[in-house]
Amino acid sequence: MPTDASVGEITTSVSTFESRGTTYKLSPPTIKDLGDFEKWQRNRPHRAAREKLDAYGDVLTAEERVQILDKAEAESKATKETFTDAANLEAAFKALQGDREAMTYFIYLTMRQEHPDLSYDEAMALLARAEIENLSAAVAQSQELPGSSEAGDSGKP
Repeated sequence: MPTDASVGEITTSVSTFESRGTTYKLSPPTIKDLGDFEKWQRNRPHRAAREKLDAYGDVLTAEERVQILDKAEAESKATKETFTDAANLEAAFKALQGDREAMTYFIYLTMRQEHPDLSYDEAMALLARAEIENLSAAVAQSQELPGSSEAGDSGKP
């Protein structure tokens, strides 16, 4: 999926990608997908706070734990992206295009219709693997120089 694609192109087209011989289909997002994405985005600060508390909760004071939770609540309330309002959808989507985690989750949501048994963690691993495969192919292609197929016959080491 191109990173400069408009939300209109993404929401009205069907895309596919292949990984390890299996073709996966990404469907246009439904209003439920967009609502789930908005909810996921608004809950991000809470997930980050929970991860921090899980990792450092043993050494944090009660006051520090409260500060972490208060900060997460304030950040969640400050989230302005609205993905279910057509008037704001394009701007909200463009604001997240550089956000790898958000884009991965969005792609996962568009995969749910065709691949309902695929979990979020499986989709993340699959997308990472597909990206590595695509990057590997791009690197291999970039290493091919004109006439490189004959390079082995040139007698040069």
